[in-house]
Amino acid sequence: LTMLEAGSLGDIAPRAQSVLPLLISKTDEVNWMLEQMVEASRLEEGRLALKKGRHDIVGLADAAIDGVKMLLTGHEVTVSDGQGRIEAEVDPDRFQIVIRNLLSNAAKYSPSGTEIKVEIKRNDESATIAVSDQGVGIAPEDQQNLFTRFNRVQSTQHVQGTGLGLWLSREIARMHDGDLTVSSKVGHGSTFMFKVPVRPT
Repeated sequence: LTMLEAGSLGDIAPRAQSVLPLLISKTDEVNWMLEQMVEASRLEEGRLALKKGRHDIVGLADAAIDGVKMLLTGHEVTVSDGQGRIEAEVDPDRFQIVIRNLLSNAAKYSPSGTEIKVEIKRNDESATIAVSDQGVGIAPEDQQNLFTRFNRVQSTQHVQGTGLGLWLSREIARMHDGDLTVSSKVGHGSTFMFKVPVRPT
């Protein structure tokens, strides 16, 4: 599909060209759901082994945003990482899974045209990547079970997904000796905070 869109296979009719972005976005969404299911299966079977190395998590977050840009179409994404490079011992692929999950959820549960904020901060021996949206928000009673398998946030919108994303993301965060938490109020959006330990500079 991306080859067609780029013109690598020759010219296509304008009508077909106009639907390619939607087809690519939906294909990305299906691929993303499949990846979550595969990773969740590995985790359940005890085969999800992290391959940690020293990486710049600011760069990894930027790569994660770029990796789901088609899913974020219609939203304005702003990134605040004023502290520059922040290095931590992480599995780069699994680290990006968490960020992509949070961005995907933010896009799904917030109206088109609204802002999604990504803020990366370092505090002493930890770093936090916060993803905030202006969406429907999450009721306190729903927050209690938010990180369990197959749990879905109740919404008036029809939102596709596996119900595995937040559970998988929190497990990955804790495998990094970090955590994933949420702050939310119904009607006022949500902020998910992914925290990982960092080495002293």
